[in-house]
Amino acid sequence: LGLLRHGLRARTAALYWLDPRREQLCLREVDSEHELDRSPVPLGKGVVGGIASRAELINLRQVRDGFPGLSYYAQATRIGAFLGLPVSEGGCVRGVLCLDRAKAEPFDADDEAIAAEACRQILRTVRNERVYFQIEQARYELERFFAASRALAHALDLKQVVNVAIDTLSSLGEIDVAALTLYDPATDVHRVEAALGDGLEALVGTEFRSNQGLVSLVTKRRTVLPVNGEAPSARTPLFDRDTRLRGIESLLVMPLVTADRAIGAVLLGARAPAVFTKQRRAMLEVIGNQVAVAITNAQNYARMEQLATTDGLTKLLNRRSFMERLQAGLARSTRTRKPATLLLTDIDFFKKVNDTHGHPMGDEVLRRVAHTISQALRCTDIVGQYGGEEFVLLLEDTDDQGGLVMAERLRQLVAGLRFESEAGPFQVTLSLGVATFDRDAHSADELIACADQALYACKHRGRNRNIAFAE
Repeated sequence: LGLLRHGLRARTAALYWLDPRREQLCLREVDSEHELDRSPVPLGKGVVGGIASRAELINLRQVRDGFPGLSYYAQATRIGAFLGLPVSEGGCVRGVLCLDRAKAEPFDADDEAIAAEACRQILRTVRNERVYFQIEQARYELERFFAASRALAHALDLKQVVNVAIDTLSSLGEIDVAALTLYDPATDVHRVEAALGDGLEALVGTEFRSNQGLVSLVTKRRTVLPVNGEAPSARTPLFDRDTRLRGIESLLVMPLVTADRAIGAVLLGARAPAVFTKQRRAMLEVIGNQVAVAITNAQNYARMEQLATTDGLTKLLNRRSFMERLQAGLARSTRTRKPATLLLTDIDFFKKVNDTHGHPMGDEVLRRVAHTISQALRCTDIVGQYGGEEFVLLLEDTDDQGGLVMAERLRQLVAGLRFESEAGPFQVTLSLGVATFDRDAHSADELIACADQALYACKHRGRNRNIAFAE
């Protein structure tokens, strides 16, 4: 524009560009001796708007003072001659090039030819910048793609996988809202595991059954919807009838499929139109496949970890896992200088239960007693299965008196259980030994040994009771 202005002896060279909605022209670049008005020019209004709407060159050889059709200066400024040309690409007007002179020196045919060539040069510059932008955008998205692949490959925890997935997918483009759901075919329930944008965070943890919502349909049919990537009517249910998205122009709901089975879906939305181009959709679908595999791996890892750390019958921590948690708990007790109490208990005459009522009923007794103990504990307490019918509990920040209170509560709860068998109804009781760290013992092994001696004392005194090691 600077070269053009000096070459044609113009006072101003200005470029107006149409906005994406093609409703108004905005001043994008200018080289001038005076300040121009930055207000947008509606399409079709005045000389500048008329050039864009009619796609025609206008050469005003004489402009009368105060002519309202040319009012693009910030202050009243006399214009002697004006030349305006449409900047067109593929038959479509993109902008308007404006030139003016202060004196009444008309622009001739040679000036028009030079200005027309300048329009073509402007378009070449825009195309080059557009290509550069696309290359940079593709490079950025590829970097995000590989970063997502690495992050998903290293995520083993389900929550971590879900968070990495939603963050990565929402960063690949102009995404304003995103959500990830998982589907349980056994219960026919969809659960929102992660969400962001437009208040969707409040949906995390909510569940809904299969319905006519877009997420449910995508999961059921294992296909991407909407086909064209355009958001459907605001009345279209997404998760259920109560959930709507407003102001969203682009929408994509992808199924999470692994081993030919849909395990959930990802919803992505944008306020801008035409966000989900063919190239971007392909990349998002590839990442969606990786997310599905990562989620399945995380679920399998969680199942294997549970099998390795819990007892298959009672679902309590196994002995090895409890000992690891016990060591960590006693280390905290040492740091905080607060007591920790251990309870060791077993079911009285459990062999008699198996002999009289059968081993399947014995298993049921173990399950119900384990469940009763688990439900009675605080969230900070730890319980594990120490042996066949033995259970062990660690109560942090609890002295021996607190331990005895809990032991008595457990004893009464278990004594109140009723069991029905072919040999008739029956009940079971508990004996509980209580030992406190670090008054009774100074290590995990010593603490268990003290609780075991207290438990032996319970047996010696008739069972169905609790005794502290200090007694």
